Amino acid sequence: MKKYKESFYNLVIKKDNESNVLVYNTYSMALCWFDKKTYSSFHNKKDIPEKNLNPEIIRLGFCVMNQFDEPNKVEYEKNIGIFNESPNEVQYIIAPTLKCNVKCKYCFENLLREKEDMSLDVAKQVVDYIISESEKNSNLKRLRIRWFGGEPTLKINIIKYISSKIIDYCSKRQIKYVSNIFSNGILLENEIVGILTNECQIHNTQITLDGARETYNSIKQVNYDAFEKVLKNIEDICDRINVTIRINITKLNKEEIIPLCHALLNNEHIKNKIYIYFANVRGYSYNDNLCYFTNEEYEVFKKELYSTLISEGYGDSLKIESLNYRMVIPCSSMQNKSVTIGPMGEIYRCESLLGRDSYVIGDCIN
Repeated sequence: MKKYKESFYNLVIKKDNESNVLVYNTYSMALCWFDKKTYSSFHNKKDIPEKNLNPEIIRLGFCVMNQFDEPNKVEYEKNIGIFNESPNEVQYIIAPTLKCNVKCKYCFENLLREKEDMSLDVAKQVVDYIISESEKNSNLKRLRIRWFGGEPTLKINIIKYISSKIIDYCSKRQIKYVSNIFSNGILLENEIVGILTNECQIHNTQITLDGARETYNSIKQVNYDAFEKVLKNIEDICDRINVTIRINITKLNKEEIIPLCHALLNNEHIKNKIYIYFANVRGYSYNDNLCYFTNEEYEVFKKELYSTLISEGYGDSLKIESLNYRMVIPCSSMQNKSVTIGPMGEIYRCESLLGRDSYVIGDCIN
């Protein structure tokens, strides 16, 4: 007879008057309320006869067979994800420029003395590199490109060129092509978005906001109506491209976050067409004077933030990451076949290392 034990990855989320328990399994991603009797039937137990368990408890992963080594399974999946030489999905982060039209105080690229642009000749070699690597992988089913910077839309011609070549290649090989772009949003006007969506098949963008107008302009060190420009662009383009808004949080702007969310989510034109998520800012620059949260402080603040907005009815427009999915590999830079490509064709493990010669691991140059 099969015997079972409670899953190592069961996590109690909430107790309701001690009579019901909300349990989340971080491996299977199942979320379920259990009455006290049912929960006690498997909690902290092993050698449970199969006949004593509701089949759904097993199917959803709240109980596993006695001999099943869950942590070892996770370690195996992590190693497969990291070291697989022929994954069915690969990702390239491409920075066509390190130049930007703003100068965020916390940005790691403020440390760079030279801000480089990608030339057409380098772009051709980047295309050759991606195609050459893809040809080595007979299992490849999905190729993702994320456009990074600097501000990538400053080099829209390079984005157009590389996109057209890789799209054509993927079409011939029946590989699904997926692309998105990270932008401050100032240049994301209708004409540019038309090029990105129609010619480059970029259907998702992330735009960063740093608080209300005065804080935004101060952090980005601009003295013009950039804040209003970005909000106007979001309103104009949200019907044409999926917009995720990243709101960066520090101790200096924390009081502005709820009013900023209200302004965005009460806008009748955009409120059902955008998603918002929050990020704890880290100082990577010499302008490190923004009063950053510690990780512990930020988690407490974020919980309060989500609770307030959800209670106000804005939950559908928020990206709530705590229970969404499991990540066996916490960062794509750990994957053997996913890399970041800089404007000179240099290759890094991670986009946050762009422009730092000591972190270059190769290049695309023939």
